Amino acid sequence: MDNLQEIRTYASSLGLIHTKNELETLVHTAETGESSYVTFLQDVLGSEIHYRQDKAKEKRIKEAGFPYPKYLKDFDLSFCQSITKKQLNQLSELTWIDGLYNLILSGPPGVGKTHMAIALAYHACEEGYKASYTTMQSLMQCLRTLLFSTLNDAPFFTLNGANIA
Repeated sequence: MDNLQEIRTYASSLGLIHTKNELETLVHTAETGESSYVTFLQDVLGSEIHYRQDKAKEKRIKEAGFPYPKYLKDFDLSFCQSITKKQLNQLSELTWIDGLYNLILSGPPGVGKTHMAIALAYHACEEGYKASYTTMQSLMQCLRTLLFSTLNDAPFFTLNGANIA
């Protein structure tokens, strides 16, 4: 067994998936850059951490159940004049989540409430918070089901475990 294969086996045993898959690239970069041992190890561990953070973010976004991705940068403030750029920036800081404040978006159809809700929750997922997207109809059905049966409370616990629902 050659050295790289043995390192791959070690990485796999330690759960270092990214390191196992990108070993040749990491070694080649270290060799061409003439990195020190400490720099090489820092690059390997930093790469693994970055990979894990990206995978965790992807998982939070997937588990949130968004019908489609929406972003705060795409929100048209000229179309929806009931919110200012300053207010949008304050909401995007997500301090309202840490302060355990509720956020209620109300208004007539077609003014961007869903876009704003999805964009804020998507941004929160990117920043490390858990979210759960659901429609009012699904939420009411889940609550009715919870009243009649404790056998089917998985959707309730999904909503209950989220920072934003």
